[in-house]
Amino acid sequence: MILKRLFLKSLVVMMLVVMCFSSLTTFAAIGDGAEEILVNKEIVDNLESKDAINNYKFQLPTPGKVSITFKHENIEKPYSLWKIDLFDGNKDSVMDTYGSRGDEQSTETMDLYLDKGTYYLRVKYNILSGFSNVDYILCVNYTENLGEYEIEKNDVAENATLISEVNKPITGNVRTGEDVDYYKYTITSPGKVNIGFEH
Repeated sequence: MILKRLFLKSLVVMMLVVMCFSSLTTFAAIGDGAEEILVNKEIVDNLESKDAINNYKFQLPTPGKVSITFKHENIEKPYSLWKIDLFDGNKDSVMDTYGSRGDEQSTETMDLYLDKGTYYLRVKYNILSGFSNVDYILCVNYTENLGEYEIEKNDVAENATLISEVNKPITGNVRTGEDVDYYKYTITSPGKVNIGFEH
């Protein structure tokens, strides 16, 4: 009975160690050794094997509108072969994720309205679909935000995006089912206010 308890305890400890090690390995893989890339500049790369994971990091000097373009030759396979994840600077939150099909030669993510800082991209093969080692072309498209866009993460009132100028439109999107967008504005004198909403 004592041996059985010791065995179960050691098994639990081993499982916890493996889980922690796996988490640390994943965390380190995203940031450590990530290739630095420039915004608005295409890079050419590929996945050498099914085990390959390509990690990149890029800097936004100021808040901006960001989308990711992913191109490759037509492989004539109608399913997703690459999985692309965009992480925030803490490497613990996926800002966006999407796949690229073999017969889809050029794809672009939805626009994301991000704050200044460091962000990480991870490209790997889609384990549910298939693998390809052909070259791909990746580009982080960036436009500076001069008050025209929301700034993620603005999911709580404390991080609300400042609308610096009333009577001027600001663009945002609900990028996931969990996304919430808060905004704040200041009126310096009494007045009539209405909110316009277009999509």
